Order: sequence, then structure tokens, then C-alpha cells
Amino acid sequence: MDQLWGSPRQPGPPNHTPFNPVPNWHSQYFYTGVTAGAGLPEFIATGYVDGELIDHYDSNTRRAVPRAEWMARVGESDPQYWDRNMQILQGWEARFRVDLNTLRGRYNQSGGEWGPPSPPRPTSP
Repeated sequence: MDQLWGSPRQPGPPNHTPFNPVPNWHSQYFYTGVTAGAGLPEFIATGYVDGELIDHYDSNTRRAVPRAEWMARVGESDPQYWDRNMQILQGWEARFRVDLNTLRGRYNQSGGEWGPPSPPRPTSP
């Protein structure tokens, strides 16, 4: 099985990163990166407000899509909202791809199955 790398993402100050979430906000974004070949998009981002799914992006469609009815209306008052959001998420997709490749190099994972190391095998006397 390929390794999944994900992190909660919440809006926050400009220096905010997905690995430094702001606690106790009612909105959350989850970004997930996965190596190619797992049968999933390589990058997925989902947004939630108070536990309700509000939007979705994945690397197969490369589009930000509203998932809540009220979010679909955001484009009426701000016609560029979905294009801006899509560009931001495409940037995160690219960053996750680079970061995942960096991790694979650091942990000598060029391919094959990922997972915890196997326990040592007992030696015969």
C-alpha cells in the first residue's frame, strides 16, 4: 500500500502552514497527498464549516468545486472567488508533490510498499 500524507488545514495568519493549524476554529481544510498509483488522486483538499463539507478539490479535476448550496452562491457576489481558490489549491498541490518526493528521498522510498519497518527476524541458534 502506498503511504498517505495528510494534514489539517485551517485559515489563519499569513505565516500559517498546514502543519501549524490554528486551534478551535469552526472552519477546517484537510489537505492529503498520496503517491501515484494508489488509485486515488495524488492531492485532495476538502473544506468544512462546523463539520459540513463546503468545497472539494482534487488533482484529477484540478478544479475547486462547491459542495454546500450556500457556497455555490459565493461566486455571485465574488465572480473571481472560485478561480482564486483553484489557483491557491493548485499551488498547494505542487508543494505537496515536492514535499512528498523530498520525504521519499529522505526515507529511501523510491517505490514499492510503504509502511512501518518489519520487526527483526529471530536468528537461528
